[in-house]
Amino acid sequence: MPFIRLAILGRTASGTKVNIEMQVNALAAMGERSVYYWARNYADLKRGEEYDQLNRTVAINILGFNLFDVGKYPDMHSCFGIYDVKTGYQLTDKLEIHFLELLKFKSKNVKEMNCMEKWAAYFYVRPAAFLLWWTLAPMTTFDRHHGQPVSTSQRNTSSRPNLIHFPMDFFK
Repeated sequence: MPFIRLAILGRTASGTKVNIEMQVNALAAMGERSVYYWARNYADLKRGEEYDQLNRTVAINILGFNLFDVGKYPDMHSCFGIYDVKTGYQLTDKLEIHFLELLKFKSKNVKEMNCMEKWAAYFYVRPAAFLLWWTLAPMTTFDRHHGQPVSTSQRNTSSRPNLIHFPMDFFK
């Protein structure tokens, strides 16, 4: 099977950085890969800036394979952060890494699904449908280098290749 991957980096209106990766082929070090890319996206302080200026950074990994053993982690959605191993106290909310394992999706009536299950059903049934949805959805446009929204009149991507478009309902 060919190596299939889609990676998207963006920023929400509140400044949260979001890295979305779709990975079809199993990778033995997927956890480490996700932490590595999360860290690269998180560490963007300029000289003289304070640590509290770091933005919350979220990694979302949509996987076409099971990363975690079904017996130990039966849920299709896992969310990781930085917590004290004894007390469970969260050190910071600036780190969040999600894994959505599509092979663990259990089909049911759409009316009974929560938002996460609807996303999983969408990708599970149509792995390439994400690209079509991304193309057709109403868009919010961001400058890749500055993470700033761009006005509708500035959306010509042929003259501004550093733009990325986010469907307006993507983070709901």
